[in-house]
Amino acid sequence: MVIAKSQMEVAIKNTTSEDLDIRIVDLPSDFIQGELSGSTLRPSQEVKLRLELKEGSKKESFAKSITLELGDQDSSRFTVPVRSQRLLEEH
Repeated sequence: MVIAKSQMEVAIKNTTSEDLDIRIVDLPSDFIQGELSGSTLRPSQEVKLRLELKEGSKKESFAKSITLELGDQDSSRFTVPVRSQRLLEEH
């Protein structure tokens, strides 16, 4: 069975003992709109990354990624892969 979802949420947890700023630095905005539930990750807390497919991209297959940056001393970055498979329409 295939489940069609146009929205998803990813939890990002801070496993350090410091507050960390977090922001989206790269997002395939032609396909996805995304937002973080907060801009600061407190120790042992989570921020949610909420994603939604844009209307036109629901009919396309794609493999993209979202890059996030932390406000630590190294300005660490990490990438979240996002993939969508176009569903065949039933007749």
